[in-house]
Amino acid sequence: MIPTTPNQHQTGATVHTDPIQHPRGQRPRRRSRNRRSRNRHSRNQRGEGVISTAIAVLIVALLGVALWTGFRIIVQDATDRTSAEIQQISGTP
Repeated sequence: MIPTTPNQHQTGATVHTDPIQHPRGQRPRRRSRNRRSRNRHSRNQRGEGVISTAIAVLIVALLGVALWTGFRIIVQDATDRTSAEIQQISGTP
């Protein structure tokens, strides 16, 4: 249950948990200390999602090629064995 009245912690500071009880009527906003550092950080991260997605697509494509090659080998082997069994049963060389 969320308390609706200010409460005191061990430090004795009053903590307002309800926005109606807050002295200015709203919850305090968190501000960035330096707007430049926030913009610089976001510029450094620009394109990271695209690069990560491209790497993931490449990995999935390589796995797909490997699985397709393995599937094709298994099917070819099964076809060869089946043909050999049919020829052995029917007696044709």
